[in-house]
Amino acid sequence: MKPVNALVAWMVDIRLGLRLMLRRPLFSAAIVLHLALGIGATTAIFSVVNGVLLRKLPYPEPDRLMTVRTHHRGSISLNNSGANFLDYRDQIESIESVAAFAAVPWHLGDTTDPRHLTGVFVTHEFFPTLGTEPLVGRVFTVDDERPDANVAVIRFSFWQSHFGGIPDIVGRNVTLDGQPYAVVGVMPADFHFLNRQAEVWRPVWLNPGDPSLRANHNLRVVCRLANGVTSAEAQGEFATYGERVARQFPQFY
Repeated sequence: MKPVNALVAWMVDIRLGLRLMLRRPLFSAAIVLHLALGIGATTAIFSVVNGVLLRKLPYPEPDRLMTVRTHHRGSISLNNSGANFLDYRDQIESIESVAAFAAVPWHLGDTTDPRHLTGVFVTHEFFPTLGTEPLVGRVFTVDDERPDANVAVIRFSFWQSHFGGIPDIVGRNVTLDGQPYAVVGVMPADFHFLNRQAEVWRPVWLNPGDPSLRANHNLRVVCRLANGVTSAEAQGEFATYGERVARQFPQFY
């Protein structure tokens, strides 16, 4: 078809479409609304895919990071038990490091303070596994994993809003649920992991002697593959571990 003829045909189609829309305005409005919703949903889905799947995670060697899921009675869960995590740390050879974490709500200030914030309990391997260094101070060490460790690492924006960005932040207290916790470090401004609302991190203590440690699946787990190990190789080792622990503890798996 010649360009001129194509243009004429296109103008005729446009004119016919406008006439039909004017004759049935409600029907036309419904079509436009559905198109708008469809385009909006597609844009939203692309934003999530682009942000979560297409863009690389903002950590060193992100392709070596994996989350660990459990399979139980036909369902898959991102939650692991504390005993699972301790097993991973001691028994899985295909990973360089592994960390557990759990998001929790806290009251800022004493227990009557109306403001809540999102906190995260983490094991001492959390920040090193992600490969992220603090901007100020330090992150947790194995010595911080004890019941009486009243220490915290805070987000950069929380440092600015709650403490005014004071340079001598290390050693200052942040009060959570009425208890003071000494700030030992501040993370860089662009740091976040899964939960973008997290403002404070505290160390979690896992007691190997706790009888509920294997029954309660309340921890998320992230690990970093050892050098030269593929995700398929690591998955195979985790699957072998899962079969073994299911035979050993059938009441929990």
